[in-house]
Amino acid sequence: MELLLATLHLSWLGGATTYLLTVAPQLQRLGHEVTVYSPDAGGTAAIARERGIRVATDEAELPERCDGVLVQDPVMALELAARYAAPQVFVSHGTVHDMAMPPQLPELTVAVVAMNDRVAEQARSFAIDAPVVRLRQPIDLERFRFRGPVHERPQKALLLGNYLFGKRRSIITSVCDDLGIEWTQVGRDSDTVVAEPADAIGSADLVIGYGRSILEAMACGRPAFVFEHTGVDGWVTPDSYPVLERDGFTGMALGKQADPDLVRAELAAYQAGTGVINYHLAWAHHTALDHVQALVARFRDTAGKPRHRADSGRELARVVRNQWYASWRANELARDLENAQARQLEAERRALDAERRFDEVASSRRWRLMQAIMRPLDALRGRR
Repeated sequence: MELLLATLHLSWLGGATTYLLTVAPQLQRLGHEVTVYSPDAGGTAAIARERGIRVATDEAELPERCDGVLVQDPVMALELAARYAAPQVFVSHGTVHDMAMPPQLPELTVAVVAMNDRVAEQARSFAIDAPVVRLRQPIDLERFRFRGPVHERPQKALLLGNYLFGKRRSIITSVCDDLGIEWTQVGRDSDTVVAEPADAIGSADLVIGYGRSILEAMACGRPAFVFEHTGVDGWVTPDSYPVLERDGFTGMALGKQADPDLVRAELAAYQAGTGVINYHLAWAHHTALDHVQALVARFRDTAGKPRHRADSGRELARVVRNQWYASWRANELARDLENAQARQLEAERRALDAERRFDEVASSRRWRLMQAIMRPLDALRGRR
């Protein structure tokens, strides 16, 4: 089959981009012709081409026809619907943003792929009548392979992810410091963003993160601790894995709070042996080849179905309403930010004014005389 895999922002090195870079080579391995398309490919295009993936960054580079389209956002879904009558499979990577939802148009999306139960539950409530296919997150087990044993007592921790910052990061880094664990961070909110995090994972005794980063750590044979901006679920173990996997390793499966004492107690329970167990769990449930075989079966099941409709005024109205609300909310946040900056400037002005007044008092003759009088009394109190 000739398959087109599309995403609006390939340049963003996050979970959705990594997903495409994982499934594309496996589809090619099965003999399918694959093109990855993104109008915003950035430097990721070079990474994909180095892996032998055909990349198109302009509509003129797209194939004349294709047998199936895999999309991850409504923009690419609608744009390519106007070009191809091929069935579209929509891969949803979350429940928070509308960009993770397919267009609500009849017969456009032939299947929605969800990689955890939280996303699958939302997908089943969409207005469109499209089957929801629950698959597990695929991991490239050749790139993320076993990296040898870890220390019996943890020495190095890797914070892996794009969303850990501020107070949440301070909690986990303070705990690591208290336990004598050296930590480094890889991701958007650090000084290091890498396309190939396997080496960084391999140099650590444990990995702290969420989502795909947890599975990548498991595939490398590392103890994995679920902690991120969304929540904290702690260590992945054979007992916790089923529950955490169903929730997508988001940190919200067990209802724990990011309490420093709780996090310290859980991190202190580190067991080096869980790394090998995690490695076997990743191989048993998250091979990329199993995942793409299910995708191919879905495309073949829908081959030859009637052409979809992509001209619904109702869907256009829904999108416009959402855009209006987003613009209104952005304006409200901008106003809140402006007010906060004004309050900060006023507080800084008052602080400077108070400092100036103190300097005036401290430089006066009365102040110097008072200090001279008090100096013997201070010395007497010190002797007592």
